[in-house]
Amino acid sequence: IDPSSWSLLAEIMQRAREECPTIMIVVSSRNSPTITSAAASLRRNAVQVKLTPFEKSETEQYLRFLLQIEDAQVIIDQRLVDVVHDRANGCPLFIESVARWAHEKNLIEFVEGSKKMTLKMLDERSDDVTVAIPRELSNILLAPFNHLSPPLWDALKIASCIGYSFDSDLYRAL
Repeated sequence: IDPSSWSLLAEIMQRAREECPTIMIVVSSRNSPTITSAAASLRRNAVQVKLTPFEKSETEQYLRFLLQIEDAQVIIDQRLVDVVHDRANGCPLFIESVARWAHEKNLIEFVEGSKKMTLKMLDERSDDVTVAIPRELSNILLAPFNHLSPPLWDALKIASCIGYSFDSDLYRAL
């Protein structure tokens, strides 16, 4: 979190004490946040919760939720759990993205006789179900943008490089 964000949080907390004594602010950061001196008072009441990647069993639990499997008799093929966990590195957001992508591509199927959710075999000659889901997560995350026209795709690429806010003249120049 950058220093100006910490200063903003400190200001919000100061005003909250006066106007709204019961408030909870959640701050998310990829790295352990370095609290600036302007916001040092926040540390006194802060609780840090370190979120770690899901274990495979948690990935399986989350897949059950995402795939809306309520019947305890239905199992998820271990190969499906393994490939989703591997591609997502245990990150819940990426687990959801991989599962949604595979579901939209009709790659996940329910085998009635065995009461099992599994990945469809794309190549009947191979036993490797992992080829069904791209190894590169970017292919899955960027899939929704594949239908965009080339000018719109170019505009998104430029916008991703120049930041959250920019002058329209800068965009036109690019």
